[in-house]
Amino acid sequence: MENNVVQWKKAHYAAIRKLWDLEQAPIRLDLDPQADPISSGYKEIRDQIQSPLAELVKQFLDDISPDLAESEVTLYMDKLSPLIYRLVHSSLQMKRDTIPQMQL
Repeated sequence: MENNVVQWKKAHYAAIRKLWDLEQAPIRLDLDPQADPISSGYKEIRDQIQSPLAELVKQFLDDISPDLAESEVTLYMDKLSPLIYRLVHSSLQMKRDTIPQMQL
């Protein structure tokens, strides 16, 4: 999954960066229900990345368990999507460290 997340973040960096920028200057949160809760355009940008994010989650599920029933895929997608969104939305960068060798 590491390579997929890194590639996904690179491909969608502009949208993620825009979300970060809008989150730095939020508007009032007590607006009417139709208004963006963070800032004008925030919901539109977030919605643009939902489909590619769903594809990333689906690819992850296919990689770890390709024989899941469709009902299970839906269940796991619902559970994993918010977690993976946090991962790709985060400014943290994934980096694999070498695993130290055990000394015998």
